[in-house]
Amino acid sequence: MVSTTSIYALAPGTNVVITPASMTGITVGMLLVIGGENSGFTGKGEYASVNSKTSTTFKADLAHYHEAGAWINEDGGVPPNAVMWGT
Repeated sequence: MVSTTSIYALAPGTNVVITPASMTGITVGMLLVIGGENSGFTGKGEYASVNSKTSTTFKADLAHYHEAGAWINEDGGVPPNAVMWGT
């Protein structure tokens, strides 16, 4: 189960390079939840698929900005009370 946070702020875009605190469990093609208000920051979560990865980063397409420290969780591991875009 993936449950980590982003080291840096994340801007929207295609193939955004994301540096999580831990790469444990992150695989190419998996669906992750990025962000969510309950991570202690403003902004809502969104779903993103892992396009590619290295040992310390992965790339995903993001539609929204997320502050540094945003949650990164495997789909199904959405943080309690997380607010998602479109809800």
